[in-house]
Amino acid sequence: MAVLLDAIQATTLAAAAVLAGGQVYIARNVVHAIGNTSQELGVRMHQELLTWRNGRVMRPAGMTAILVLTAAFAVIPFADVRTAATEVLTGCAYAAIWGYMLLARRERPFNKEINSWGTGPVPETYPELRADWDAQQHRRLALTCLTFAFTIAAVMVNT
Repeated sequence: MAVLLDAIQATTLAAAAVLAGGQVYIARNVVHAIGNTSQELGVRMHQELLTWRNGRVMRPAGMTAILVLTAAFAVIPFADVRTAATEVLTGCAYAAIWGYMLLARRERPFNKEINSWGTGPVPETYPELRADWDAQQHRRLALTCLTFAFTIAAVMVNT
């Protein structure tokens, strides 16, 4: 069972690394670039870079992390590990990834609204929507980095 737990944790680390890396890239580069352009260009960049394209990578990585973390709870009691510490750290990673997925789900209506604007004029509500989206981005970034850190800690507690 220890080998199975190792595989689960390696898969979780890979999925969490994809999520955290993607969120860091978005926060440090894309959001910054959008904020330094005109509203019209910012909307177009958001439509192209932050709606459906990210979902093709982030959603499968998030679902993978949730599935393998769920499996970890079934395996940990039977693996030769420090059970309590591993369960607590895995539980923290699980809570963080669920928080991320719930926030990501909340952004979908916003992204649909942004995409519905097409190439027409930018509505007056854009700055407010953009500020809300940026605040959620920082929360998503924190949660994915926490998932990654808790998973690393769960691995390290057993080495």
